[in-house]
Amino acid sequence: MNSKKRRRYNQELTKHHILPTSRDWNASQDNINWLERVKHQAIHTLFNNLSPTEQIQELMLNINTTALTEWFKEDLRKILDEPDELYYYKEWIYRPKY
Repeated sequence: MNSKKRRRYNQELTKHHILPTSRDWNASQDNINWLERVKHQAIHTLFNNLSPTEQIQELMLNINTTALTEWFKEDLRKILDEPDELYYYKEWIYRPKY
């Protein structure tokens, strides 16, 4: 595959279930976002089928939190305190604040 075709292939939009249907979450439109193929693969490579909250918890367990600024730690706490599992994706992944 030449570089132009590869770029086009990687930029194709693919359907991503925010809350994994393999873990019995629903397949409604609210649970679906369209991602470029390469980003979709990256999410599953990094997090397999973790929910958004589990993804944040996994990151917090595996990074040196002493290197994070206080405002960043506060943002992580806000995400984890949010009862809506989709909040992380809607407000932070698809509309980054930084």
